[in-house]
Amino acid sequence: MASWYGPNFHGKRTANGEIYNMNAMTAAHRTLPLPSIVRVTNLENGRVVKLRVNDRGPFKSNRIIDVSRRGAELLGFIDAGITRVRVEIDATESLNIKNLALGRNPGPMPKIRPSPRTSVASASLPPPPPIAVPAGTTIITSEAVQIPVAPKTVATTLPRLPVEALPPDISSEELYVQAGAFSEEENALRLAHQLDDDFGGAFVIPVTVDGVQYFRVRLGPVESQDAADDLVTEVQSYGYDDARVVRN
Repeated sequence: MASWYGPNFHGKRTANGEIYNMNAMTAAHRTLPLPSIVRVTNLENGRVVKLRVNDRGPFKSNRIIDVSRRGAELLGFIDAGITRVRVEIDATESLNIKNLALGRNPGPMPKIRPSPRTSVASASLPPPPPIAVPAGTTIITSEAVQIPVAPKTVATTLPRLPVEALPPDISSEELYVQAGAFSEEENALRLAHQLDDDFGGAFVIPVTVDGVQYFRVRLGPVESQDAADDLVTEVQSYGYDDARVVRN
């Protein structure tokens, strides 16, 4: 299965550092080298395009590739959103763009001659002379003394987010992206601050499950299921693999 990604990622950096352009002929794949050239065939209508892989994704287990909006248009599934595809790597073109990326085809690596082997000789040294200790000096061995080490104290207090708990006007029908849940409030606040800087709208919900206090980090509300799917994919691309779409 293939999907496409567009406006929510347009203008942001891809996994190889480029700026994503949804109108370019590019794609995201989880494992292929960056960059690679792939031939994508839409098995529903037979259309074929070649795309350059410059990003990582998709992050849904049943999908093999995410194509750009332009790629989805040419493959004919932009309205459907997903389609069945066959993905084949073009080894020759992939090698060509790899060489270009490495410096305009630098050619084969030069041969390096091994260093000459030499013989190694060993010699026995005399023992060191005894150390003169002044009379009346007390010698303390390492086994006889223990030095307590005070633990380092690191200030990790984070400022409170503008919204720390469940906002009173949140409907139970609205969609949110939950990035994670923590037993330590400080860890939840740390993640919420980072997500708030990147996406905005982050907050922390304290909940009790089986007598244990947890702090859930969420983003939202999100206006639609499609927007929620796009947002959770983007959050997962930042390394938060447990992110998921939830209703309050």
